[in-house]
Amino acid sequence: MNAANTITVFRLVAIPPFVFSAWQGTTPGSPPWTGGLAFGLFVAAGVSDMIDGWVARHFGQVTPLGRVLDPLADKLLSLACLLLLARPIDGGLFTRLPVWFGAVVIARDVWLGGGSWLIWKWRGPFRVEPHASGKITTLLLFLLYSLCLLGLPRPPVRILMVLATIGIVVSGFLYTQDGLRHWARPVEPPS
Repeated sequence: MNAANTITVFRLVAIPPFVFSAWQGTTPGSPPWTGGLAFGLFVAAGVSDMIDGWVARHFGQVTPLGRVLDPLADKLLSLACLLLLARPIDGGLFTRLPVWFGAVVIARDVWLGGGSWLIWKWRGPFRVEPHASGKITTLLLFLLYSLCLLGLPRPPVRILMVLATIGIVVSGFLYTQDGLRHWARPVEPPS
């Protein structure tokens, strides 16, 4: 296991303590340290995502295992955070996100994930090139979730939520276009 994959594994290992502390922080009357711990774990995991990507590219440590573990860790952490912040319960330490926002984020991921699976299943392996809109959307979601975990008031959270929603729609559209191009390409006959 190389350094980049080790950092990714750290992110996976950080998810259960994050979920535990964030769950406590969403419960009315929870101790303040649970919110601080959830925020710290989330930010450390987010920063580790940037670091492991840089290490993998800079030191030539891109591996098939890393190509699976890195997005898996990202999606699991992001989904856990989203589900906890969009819980329809008030009184916890965090700023709540509306349920509709959670539905938009999850719908995009299901749409793109399901489409990718169909293309892979029926048209064969393909490589998805990242779009700037996808990276910007990821950054906006990270900032949004971080502000919510800090319990900041709604106005800055709403602004980031609107920007993230726009990013979700734009990046979803662009990745869908890429998927349709992959779908339309000729299939190589098996040799």
